[in-house]
Amino acid sequence: MRPLRVLVTAATSSLGRAFCQELYADQLRVDHVFAVADDEALPYYFRDFHPDRFTYWGANLLKERSLKDLFLAEKFRRHQIDQ
Repeated sequence: MRPLRVLVTAATSSLGRAFCQELYADQLRVDHVFAVADDEALPYYFRDFHPDRFTYWGANLLKERSLKDLFLAEKFRRHQIDQ
């Protein structure tokens, strides 16, 4: 079984942040974490994460246009998210 590529929404919330950190630390089962949050700038607590294993996308997913932009973005499609 190959490692998963996971999408995490609300990544800057307390739960989302902890979830991203746990997934990122699990190198055997998780290949890539794609984190999405309303904040445009990459939060300081994700700055040490390597871009080969972690991607941050700033977008308000409650807005239809932002949601479409995410799913149509090359960066998102390239990672072929599993879950």
